[in-house]
Amino acid sequence: MNEIFDFIDLLSINKLTESKLYLLLEKFKTPEQIKKADISNLSSIIGKEVAQKITLLKKDDKLKRKYDLIEKLNVQVLPYYSSMYPAWLKEISHFPPVLFARGEIKEEDE
Repeated sequence: MNEIFDFIDLLSINKLTESKLYLLLEKFKTPEQIKKADISNLSSIIGKEVAQKITLLKKDDKLKRKYDLIEKLNVQVLPYYSSMYPAWLKEISHFPPVLFARGEIKEEDE
């Protein structure tokens, strides 16, 4: 679940657009590696302002409360590379990098 929370941390940054997130994932492969990257590597891809926000990102109380709520409500967090992520959604040009789902995902949903 830590990788999922790393994804949620990144998505909490206002100016980190989906296209910038995909560029970072191309380069660093995982949300954890993005968060560990140094500011110069991040800046060269997404600019200094957003890079600074990533390097300052900490699991603060606000984010911790979100994680607790996700678990309490039994919400599934599905990053785009999950086998549970619906393949048809990836056909959209700007598909969501993460889905939040409640309930059971059935075969016909994929």
